[in-house]
Amino acid sequence: MDAGPHPNRSFARRGVRIQRLDIDPEYDRIARWIFAQRLAEHSVARITRPLIDAGIPCPSAADHERNRHLSGQRWSQTSVRAILGNPRYTGRQVWNRQRTDHELLDPDNTGLGHRDIMHWNAPEDWGISAKPAHPALVSEADFVAAQHIRAARETAPGRTYLLAGLLRCRLCGRRMESC
Repeated sequence: MDAGPHPNRSFARRGVRIQRLDIDPEYDRIARWIFAQRLAEHSVARITRPLIDAGIPCPSAADHERNRHLSGQRWSQTSVRAILGNPRYTGRQVWNRQRTDHELLDPDNTGLGHRDIMHWNAPEDWGISAKPAHPALVSEADFVAAQHIRAARETAPGRTYLLAGLLRCRLCGRRMESC
């Protein structure tokens, strides 16, 4: 939704307008539920499972035009983690979360061109608006608290993998999984 001229004068001169996010009533309820579950110290997996079981469409399925790069088939732990880690749910506007690096395909042959690679910037490098830009779905205190929760590990009865999630492969960096 249009929220007026861009605060950056050079953008405003070019006619760029700022956009305000509107709340989708269905996903408002889901996002609040996700944060409430995290604040109750549930793991991301334990939050994701009921969303899948209930057949609730994931965010990329709800707006597939904007999310063509995602399958949109079901909720994933990655999408729940992204919601929990996105400060926009506090009503603030956020900039500079990602950057595009241009890497040469072959440094010895610059004629081959480059590829664009997206990288996440560190949270201290993000730009966050001083005042709310749209309605908040979660308080800033709850958002910060959710960032510091590390849920207790759940294990299947009779199976205990004490090192699961704690060990990493030296070659690929992936965490040890249990099944």
